[in-house]
Amino acid sequence: MRIAGITVTCLLVAACSGGQARSTPPPTEAPPPTQPGPSSTAPIATHPAQPQPMPQQRAPAESRPRERPTESRPQQPAPAKIDGPPWAGALVDAHNRWRAQVNVPPLVWSSQLAARASAWADKLKRRGCPLEHNTDRKPFGENLAMSMGQSFTPEQVVEMWVSERRDYSPANGQCRKGQICGHYTQVVWRDTREVGCATVSCGATHIWVCSYSPPGNMMGRKAF
Repeated sequence: MRIAGITVTCLLVAACSGGQARSTPPPTEAPPPTQPGPSSTAPIATHPAQPQPMPQQRAPAESRPRERPTESRPQQPAPAKIDGPPWAGALVDAHNRWRAQVNVPPLVWSSQLAARASAWADKLKRRGCPLEHNTDRKPFGENLAMSMGQSFTPEQVVEMWVSERRDYSPANGQCRKGQICGHYTQVVWRDTREVGCATVSCGATHIWVCSYSPPGNMMGRKAF
């Protein structure tokens, strides 16, 4: 059995599957000078001191700011080239950002799944873009999204699905009573490895279809 649901608002979705001061002492008076007594010794002849050459002073070295070593930062790997629509990479990355938060493996793009999603999206377009699941989707998972008047980016589509995470309980692997969380669980389902999507428009209505393999949302199992 699978978790399924359709949400309808301005957008619709459907899923399967700081010192102390010191006092100074008063100054002491100096004793009066003593008068020198007669000296019994012969005066010592003094000679003027011979000037000594001054040691040469070295010019002060220029003080230059110490250069800091360049910090080595790990380079982000370039995104893998995807044989798909221009937005495919962004959509996969959006999925994987959320999957990384729950420590599950990343998804990869599947052209075969994209073809299946495209075939179903085309059928929906011919019907006027209703938000309906593919009744012949097994053995694959499926997420649907609809926007009206504004075409969403792939990131916005995934954010819309992931907004359901507040209604998912990782402790028991279930949605809160009366709530839908199947889109989120399919996005982060641990066993899912591939995704392929398509999008179509009927005037101001825009439909997104994503297929997943292996499918998620298996009853009695936790998403991660």
